[in-house]
Amino acid sequence: MNTLKPMKTITTSLCTERIPTLSVIQPLQHSIKMLMSPKDDDKPVIKALKSAILNDLGGRYNQQSNFLSKVSFLDPRFKSLPFLEESCKLEIYSDVMKSIAVPRPFVVKQEEDIAPLPVLQNLPSISNSEKSVIGIPDAAVDKNNNSPERKKTKRCESGLACLFNEVYVTGVDPPSTNEPTLMQLAEAEVNKYRTIQPIKYDENPLIWWRDHSESLPLLSFYARTVLCIPATSVPSERVFSTAGDIVSSQRAALKSDHVDKLIFLKKNMQ
Repeated sequence: MNTLKPMKTITTSLCTERIPTLSVIQPLQHSIKMLMSPKDDDKPVIKALKSAILNDLGGRYNQQSNFLSKVSFLDPRFKSLPFLEESCKLEIYSDVMKSIAVPRPFVVKQEEDIAPLPVLQNLPSISNSEKSVIGIPDAAVDKNNNSPERKKTKRCESGLACLFNEVYVTGVDPPSTNEPTLMQLAEAEVNKYRTIQPIKYDENPLIWWRDHSESLPLLSFYARTVLCIPATSVPSERVFSTAGDIVSSQRAALKSDHVDKLIFLKKNMQ
């Protein structure tokens, strides 16, 4: 039946594993509303069928509409968001900026975090007789150990400290006020991404983000995080089916580690 043919195409598209599917939900919902709108020349049975489909799918994903719109925006195939009004688009752009303007979950060790070098203490003192033997004049080290030479090397009890004190600065410079903030970088990336031409519907968005990971680092990281979410449970169910094909009555002695490796190879060989 021609009326149900679009539904079959939509179902098949959402069950694929090689390209993102979560970003397709909202564009498909908009397409369903257009395709399933009753026409004047439709028979009563067709009109009733289309109305039933629209009523069943119309209330789905209402609570996740904002998140699904952001995912669709991060898909370069649907980045123009033609199914949304202009005010809604601006809200999505703002939400994406806030989502990517978050520090990455790693810590960079600063110079100020480095533990100071150990100071050598309780060194044996040199007597006057020993000083005369090794050739140290009395003026170089006085009784109170406050000679000019001692003052100059007071901070150099450690050999590395003496070597590096005059070369390297251990302080941390304050951040420059001219450097852009993370929010400004996020806004610049979103505006740059909006000016890029959308790709064709049969192209892979993940490959596109791989090629643009250097020019759009914040967006690329966030896009790969959300685009990997499947729209259906079909991919996970296929894994169970693959496991059932591998572990059969003829291969019941396989160890669990071998089964995991065989499933991984089966799902990732292509």
